[in-house]
Amino acid sequence: METSEIIDIINEKSSLSCLVHSTEEDDQYCPYDATGIDVHIEIKSRRQKFDEWFIEYDKLATNMELANAEQKKFWYVNEYNGKIIAWDITELCRTGYDFNWSFRIMNDKTDFGTSEKIYKRVGFLKEEFGFEI
Repeated sequence: METSEIIDIINEKSSLSCLVHSTEEDDQYCPYDATGIDVHIEIKSRRQKFDEWFIEYDKLATNMELANAEQKKFWYVNEYNGKIIAWDITELCRTGYDFNWSFRIMNDKTDFGTSEKIYKRVGFLKEEFGFEI
């Protein structure tokens, strides 16, 4: 599913008090994909289902720093096969959620024609700590 479609669904079905919009046109290198008055959102459309979804530590740290500086929340959203799960990362961090951080060998980039493998620090998100949109 395209990011723009996921943003439309978030705007239609989420509990947010305001609409969010894509950051793609304003800044293609922005570390998050959508933003609104009180939230930044990183969106991933996955080709396979995982028992626990993963988030890169660097992505979480960067987005949490930006969200905190702007007094916003940070949501991490995964879509797979039409199902959209979101996690309020700000709340998970505040309540001491255990991301079970570890280093994994993964592709350097996704969908950019490279197959270089590097170590990435990743944490894991259980669906029961997220919410379906």
